[in-house]
Amino acid sequence: MRTAATTIRCVIVDDHLMLLQLLAGVVRSVPGMVVAGTATSVTEAEAIAALERIDLMIVDPGLGSDNGIDVLRTVAARHPAVKCIVLSGAATDFVCPADVMPSVVAVVDKSHACDMLLGEIRKAVGLGADDTPAHLTAADIKARLTGREFELFNVLGEGLSNKEVGQRFGISTRTVETHRKAISRKLGCSGAALLRLATIHHSRGGFFADPGSALEADPATAAGKPR
Repeated sequence: MRTAATTIRCVIVDDHLMLLQLLAGVVRSVPGMVVAGTATSVTEAEAIAALERIDLMIVDPGLGSDNGIDVLRTVAARHPAVKCIVLSGAATDFVCPADVMPSVVAVVDKSHACDMLLGEIRKAVGLGADDTPAHLTAADIKARLTGREFELFNVLGEGLSNKEVGQRFGISTRTVETHRKAISRKLGCSGAALLRLATIHHSRGGFFADPGSALEADPATAAGKPR
């Protein structure tokens, strides 16, 4: 069984760039996992497969005029131990070809991709149960956080670093860290679990503070000091 300390290399193949970026964020939020590469076509994926060690592949079988199953065949030939999660817009109708069936460990419907994918990834690589409180709704989260914390939580779901979040809001990295600690305490999760929760909710379309609502003033700003 793999442990969280083991580096697990994942390749994601999907021709929808926005979904590709969201999926990469989900993968990076899992302890011990790295995105070895992303591809939007069979040609790009095969080029990655020729160069990289791959432990897990997430692939859409429908890649425009390409066939994602061809990617799986190529990767499985080069990396016999690879595991694959098929991501399909018609998961209930997907029929797995017999020759790649040993590599396919799950089929996930695209409409529930980010909700279901975390669990399937963790099962595929032997990391056990996820501790993300995914049952929390947007209303639950909004009720627990201040206006500023709620906006920062939304941005965390985009996969930004503390520095990038600070640049987005014009505040210091230290202020971002202070807000993250408060968010973690109020939502009951921290670190990777907090990022996974933010990514899950962001993938559901995002949610934002009420238009026109004033964010809580930063004490440093109120005092006329830089944040």
